[in-house]
Amino acid sequence: MSDAPEEMGNGETPQAPAKKLAMLQWLGTIGFVALIGIPAVTGWLTPDRASSESERRTLATRPAAPNDVDALQSYPERFATYYADHFGFRDTFVQAYKALKYAIGDSPSGDLTLGKDGYLFLGGIGDSYVKFNDPFGDVRNRNLYTEAELALFAKNIVATRDYLASVGVEYLFIVTPNKHTIYFDKLPNGIERTAPQSALDQLVEYLDANTDIGMMDLRDALLDERKTHEVYHR
Repeated sequence: MSDAPEEMGNGETPQAPAKKLAMLQWLGTIGFVALIGIPAVTGWLTPDRASSESERRTLATRPAAPNDVDALQSYPERFATYYADHFGFRDTFVQAYKALKYAIGDSPSGDLTLGKDGYLFLGGIGDSYVKFNDPFGDVRNRNLYTEAELALFAKNIVATRDYLASVGVEYLFIVTPNKHTIYFDKLPNGIERTAPQSALDQLVEYLDANTDIGMMDLRDALLDERKTHEVYHR
């Protein structure tokens, strides 16, 4: 009998598939280490930036070395926040993530909603959304004033007007609507008003009936202007 390893039908020995699998496992391990290691090393060697160009926000600063027990306990969380803002190629990854989300018709942020024809709107649609004063709840006419709130609003505006008049300043109350109101037709499908009046309608009506405040409501003017040019950035 021969001690030479038997060959398989394709000319390989029985040990060849195992060697290939081991090689693939090593290559996978090396690739994974490189994937997580290169951004970490690049971020460590690159000077920290104060702000992000892609996110338009201030980045976390490197936490100081802990000098007491409380600082030591909070240090891991503070360092994790710092690292998340400064690992290598972060802006590239953020831009790629945004591009992918836009490509599949989804928003890259819970604070941003994609509308029709490429329009973007501040805020989320969900009923539980509470950030940025709920602009979608406002445009749906869900966030209405109570009679007591309207009275307090009017009282404060009149007091402001009277004080400014006492020092020789004329007061004009100007209502500037947001993009949701002027471009309501560009909101996502399914966005409907749940009441005939908005909070702004309530306020304008109340102030007109109960005060002599000088007031300017820009909604009609902006709705007319949008017929000829873009009055809010897409």
